Amino acid sequence: MKDLDTDIFLLRGFVRSGTNWLGRIVNLHPDANCQGEFHLYPFKEFYKGYLKDYKDASCLLQNGKENILTAELNKFFRGVIRRYAENEKYKIVGNRTPAGLTDLWLPNAKHLIISRDGRSVVTSWFFHTLKHPTKEINNYPRLLKAYEKYQENKNFFENNPEQLLSDEKFFKVIVKRWNDRVYNDKALTNQADKGKINLNYHWVNYEEFHENVEKIRNEIYTYLGLDPAKANPLDESTIPGFKKNSNNSKQIRARGVTNSWENFFTDNSYQWFEETGKMGLEIHESTRTSKIQ
Repeated sequence: MKDLDTDIFLLRGFVRSGTNWLGRIVNLHPDANCQGEFHLYPFKEFYKGYLKDYKDASCLLQNGKENILTAELNKFFRGVIRRYAENEKYKIVGNRTPAGLTDLWLPNAKHLIISRDGRSVVTSWFFHTLKHPTKEINNYPRLLKAYEKYQENKNFFENNPEQLLSDEKFFKVIVKRWNDRVYNDKALTNQADKGKINLNYHWVNYEEFHENVEKIRNEIYTYLGLDPAKANPLDESTIPGFKKNSNNSKQIRARGVTNSWENFFTDNSYQWFEETGKMGLEIHESTRTSKIQ
C-alpha cells in the first residue's frame, strides 16, 4: 500500500455545518492552505457511469485494468488541489467542499470531517434560503410565503420565530439529506476503522469545537502534521460564534451559533425532526471526543 500523502487533505461536511469556519481555522497556520469550493465529485459520477456503460466495450474494463483509470483519476484530483492551493509554498494543502465522503474521498490523503447538530443545520438552511433563494423555493408554498415576509421585514422572524420553520415539506427534505449524509459518512469511517478501506480521517464535532476551540484546533493541526505552536491566534473570522452586524441589528441569526435552533423550534418542528433526523443526531452526538474543559 502506498504511504500516506502527507501534503494533501480534503475537508468535508454537510452544508451549513462549519466547513468554511474550519477551513479558515486551518488557514491560521502558516504551513497550511485550504481552498474551495471545488465540487470535483461529478467527475467521480462520470467515472461510475463509464464503468457501467462501457463494461462490454472498453478493453480496459474487459481486461480488468480499471485500476489504471482509478489511479489516474485520483492523480487528477490530487493535481488540481495541489496546483490551485500552490502546494510548493505550504507543507499541506487542501480543498473544502460541503459534500460527503461518499461523494469523493481519496485513498492515502487525509480527510477532515465536520458535523453539526441537524437542528441547527435546518434552522441555518432556512435563513440561508430566505437570503439566497433559488427556483426550488417555488416548490414550497409556505416557504415562499416566509420569503415574502422576510423581504418585507428582515427582522420578521425575530418577532415571529415560530413561523420560520413552518414548511413541513422543506423541513423534512433538508433534515433527511443531513441525516443520510451523517449516516453514510459514519458508515464509511466505520469501514475504515475496521481496515476494510484505505480512508484516513479526523472527525470534528461542531458543538464540541465551539466549546473548546483551542484544544480541538490543536488536535486538528497535529492530525495534519503541523506544529500547533506555529498557528496564528484566532481572529474575528475564526472565533466561535459570529460577528455582529455593524448596523447594530438585533435580528436573530442562526449562523455560527450553537443551539440557536431552540429559538425557532415548535412542537411540530420537534416531531418532524424526530421522524426524520433522530438517527443522524445520535450519530452526530457520538462523535464527541472530550468534555468541556
